[in-house]
Amino acid sequence: DLAGADVMTKWLKDHNITTDQIAIHDGSGLSRLDFVTPEAIGRALVFAAGSKFADVFENSLPIAGQDGTLRGRFKNADGKILAKTGSITYVNSLAGFAQSGKETFAFVIIGNDLTRSGNSTAVIDRAASLFVEN
Repeated sequence: DLAGADVMTKWLKDHNITTDQIAIHDGSGLSRLDFVTPEAIGRALVFAAGSKFADVFENSLPIAGQDGTLRGRFKNADGKILAKTGSITYVNSLAGFAQSGKETFAFVIIGNDLTRSGNSTAVIDRAASLFVEN
């Protein structure tokens, strides 16, 4: 609903997260008018990682090869990717953090207008795995 969209937009602005790459038309994110760019998601991840709730946020993310929606994925990146999956008709995504050596960084991969979701998951997994290969 519009009240939820207004609350989300206000929160983003109050925390100095730009909203020029985000359109929120309902609280669910299911409106065809809703959009968010990968860059905006990446900025939100970086903000969360540097915030006072960073530990809580990071602990809420599935761990590659270990739990949640990533339990059966990323066997070669076990524990090195913390990420949230997302899907809706013709869209598949993965966003979170990857650890490569001593460095941890945010990443976002979104496949849009896809017709074969199974294939897109494999492509997204391969791309994300590249972040942690040494």
